Amino acid sequence: MLALTSITGKLGNAVLSAIQEHNLLPPSRLVLCTSSDPSSPRWNTLKSQGALLRHFNFDAPDPATFAGCEKLFLVSTPNIALDFNDAPEGMGREGAHIAAINAAVTAGVSHVYYTSLAFGPHSNTGVMRAHLRTEKYLRELEERGRVK
Repeated sequence: MLALTSITGKLGNAVLSAIQEHNLLPPSRLVLCTSSDPSSPRWNTLKSQGALLRHFNFDAPDPATFAGCEKLFLVSTPNIALDFNDAPEGMGREGAHIAAINAAVTAGVSHVYYTSLAFGPHSNTGVMRAHLRTEKYLRELEERGRVK
């Protein structure tokens, strides 16, 4: 099964729409992860699509969210306020990304697709810091055989 995060955001929703439009996976093979309130109309709309719907929170990711999933499509948290000035390692958005990745790996996820940016590893732009740190962490997990 494939877990998709941030499906109510622009990128996550576009990925979900493409999967559905091109019949890439049946709904029964998708776990839609959202921070939407279960009592909201948005939650009910997502639930009606036939996939499993689970609550996901970057602030406190729960391994149960990813239970039964082999793959994770992780959309970067949009909370760029975490990337203040020269945020120490682990204090920027990468802290939330790493916590989500750890929750997924704990649940048995072995393949992580992470949405980064295309500035490359030598970028000096502040917005890249969290992405570079997250990518580095994923490489370390791959070297240890924890993810692909």
